[in-house]
Order: sequence, then C-alpha cells, then structure tokens
Amino acid sequence: MNAQTTQTTETAVAYSALVAAAIRAEAARRAVTQQRLAALLELSQQAVSDRWRERTPWTFDDVQRVEEVLGMTPGSLLTELVRHQGLEPRTRWFGASTPVVDLAAERARRRPALEDRSAVVA
Repeated sequence: MNAQTTQTTETAVAYSALVAAAIRAEAARRAVTQQRLAALLELSQQAVSDRWRERTPWTFDDVQRVEEVLGMTPGSLLTELVRHQGLEPRTRWFGASTPVVDLAAERARRRPALEDRSAVVA
C-alpha cells in the first residue's frame, strides 16, 4: 500500500467516524434508540449497531434514509457535519439561515493584492 492510498483510507475512516457520530447525536436529540432506528430503516438491529459503533460505514443511501425517517431536510445531516468540521468556505452571515460566501473577501484572502500597481505593465 503506498502513502497516498494509506492517507486516502485514513481520511475515509475519519469521515466515516464523523458521519457515525453525527447520526448518533441526531438520534439522541430526537430520543431515537438504535433499536427504533433499525426498525425505521428496516435494517437489523445488528446492522445499525455495526454502523453506530463504526464497524461498518454508513453509506450515502443510509444517510439519506436516516434523514428521511428522522424527518430531517434532505442533505442537512451532512451539511451540518461539514459546517461544524470547518470544511466550508469562509462565509459572512446576513441574518439568513444559510451562510453567503463573501467572494471578494475570499479572493483577497487567496490572492494577495499587488503592492505597487504602477509597476504593472499595461
């Protein structure tokens, strides 16, 4: 196994653990047990337990189904996960429920301005 494959595998395992933690947290907020979630998802309790304990990763379809049975907005679980892990672009809030990217600030952050614009050849 090369270094890139190892890093990719470690990253996948880390994200899988974050997804499992997010699902456990949401289920706890809604007072849904493993057993109840298994029934709602039409999976065995063991299958949910394996995902709950990070032995088996939650698939994208599983996550969508969890959102559906818990009455969540589609995509909200992963959106919140990304937001809380600092993986979204820098944003500025305007009192809206979703962040709006300040493109000018993002460009300035990524590309420093020329200090002496007179040196630029026209």
